[in-house]
Amino acid sequence: MATMMKTFFLASLLVAAVCLEKGHSLRCFHCADASSNWDCFKTQMCPATDKFCVTTIIAAGRGQSDERQINKGCSSNCTERKVDTGIASVSTKCCSSSLCNVDGP
Repeated sequence: MATMMKTFFLASLLVAAVCLEKGHSLRCFHCADASSNWDCFKTQMCPATDKFCVTTIIAAGRGQSDERQINKGCSSNCTERKVDTGIASVSTKCCSSSLCNVDGP
């Protein structure tokens, strides 16, 4: 009887862990080709395979004529990088908790 109860208890824990994992999917802010971070407050539920929220900012020009393109969303992999030529730059930031990609320029 005790062995059966232990088996039931362990099976229940396993089912609970699987359900919790599915219930806690990553959620990220999402936008495409936005010119301002104010346009990037929509959220999306990421597929189970995606483990990162990503923000990529492409900027070109100088001073008042600076133009930006902001892209945010979910990704299964991510490599942070920043390339700045003085006239144009590309920056990618990664994070791994829900709604962590809120920051922008």
